[in-house]
Formats: sequence, structure tokens, C-alpha cells
Amino acid sequence: MVSSLATACPHCGAPLQPNAPQDYSAQNPQNGNGYAGGNAYAGAQQQSMKTRPSNHLVWAILALFFCFPLGIIPLVFSLQVDSLWSSGDEVGAVRNAARAKSWSKVLLILAFLGIVLLVLFYVGIFALIIAEQNGNL
Repeated sequence: MVSSLATACPHCGAPLQPNAPQDYSAQNPQNGNGYAGGNAYAGAQQQSMKTRPSNHLVWAILALFFCFPLGIIPLVFSLQVDSLWSSGDEVGAVRNAARAKSWSKVLLILAFLGIVLLVLFYVGIFALIIAEQNGNL
């Protein structure tokens, strides 16, 4: 609550009107958690979380299979989701679920691109071998 002696907003310095309720969110570009600037998980903190977030374990295992050393990262985040939810850390569970999903997506896209490049490389080598056998080189 704002003191009756206050003449300016404690966050942004805007002048206060006497005997009027103040809404600082319109004057100060904050995301509701007291910190100016962007927070990637502000929406997760503000929404009502009634259902357990998906841990994306299948995607994390696929990322582990196709990108072995780096695939451990989404697997760890994925495995932490259920324990964080059970301990009451809903924001942490949503955060780790989002991290597991994004890491899995990035690693699977990189694995797909790597496979495509590898296939193109072998097709090029095979084409060179066939051209050399036919005397075209």
C-alpha cells in the first residue's frame, strides 16, 4: 500500500495523485514480478498451473539416441520435471519441461541436418566412383 506521504511512485518516479489508487503496472514496464525487462518464464509464473507439464521424455530419449553426448542435457531436464512437480516447485517443473522440449528440438534438427549432409556426401562419392569407372573423368 502506498503511504499517504508519498508524492512519487517508488518504482518509476511518476507523480502520485492524492487519494487515488495507483496502478504501477501501467506506468512502469515491468512484467509483474518486480523486475524490469523480460523474463522468459514470467508467463509460467503468472498462470494457474493445475496440470502436470509434459516431461517430453520420448523426445529427450530420441535426442540422446541421435546426438549422444549432447542428448544428455534434455534427458536431465526431462527427468527433473516430475520430481520438481511432486516437491511443489510448479514453476521449476514448467521451466525444465520447456528446456527439455527446446533442447530436444534443437538437437533433433541438428541430427536431421547431419544425416542429410552425410547422405549427400555418400551420394557424391558414389557418383564420382561411377563416373570414374565409366571413364567420364
